[in-house]
Amino acid sequence: DPNNYFFYVQANTTVGFGFARNDTQVAKFTKSLTTGIQLISIPLILNNTNISNVLQTLDFEVAWYYNNTDVLDPWKSYNPSKPFNDLTTINRTMALWVNVTEDSNLTVAGIVPKITNIQLKQGWNFVGYPSFIERTVAETLSGVDYERIEGYSLSSPEYLKIYSDSDLMVPGHGYWIKVSGDA
Repeated sequence: DPNNYFFYVQANTTVGFGFARNDTQVAKFTKSLTTGIQLISIPLILNNTNISNVLQTLDFEVAWYYNNTDVLDPWKSYNPSKPFNDLTTINRTMALWVNVTEDSNLTVAGIVPKITNIQLKQGWNFVGYPSFIERTVAETLSGVDYERIEGYSLSSPEYLKIYSDSDLMVPGHGYWIKVSGDA
């Protein structure tokens, strides 16, 4: 089922205490991906952030993440056929390049974040979009002095396009954001 679903958990009792509704919203998120290089993110707070668990519904060969705080080795990767990987967990602030080997759905369940702040470091940042509300670049990055933002494009070899202030940032997509100073 490619649809996204949102839930609130409520406990009912017959002992006279009424019911208790949790104000935490949870969701099932699905993103349909076609064969080839894809730029993705996970817009949920996950209980299990192990990459093999998070990407278990996806047919893929390798996933990459760029960590700009690791100056000596910023590119991290996960290949399920290799015994050692330097990319082992995923969270909602991260973007991933994934080489999808067969059309498949990425499906995860978790908590819908009420707010997420992502620390941007000087230079290029590879970030996810941890929201289910589509917003323009200008609205999303309000107050951030960014130089450039790039997002997914179907065109190879870069699979990227430059975003303008009026372009929409979308749940489940990843972005490159270049800033001249920490933000």
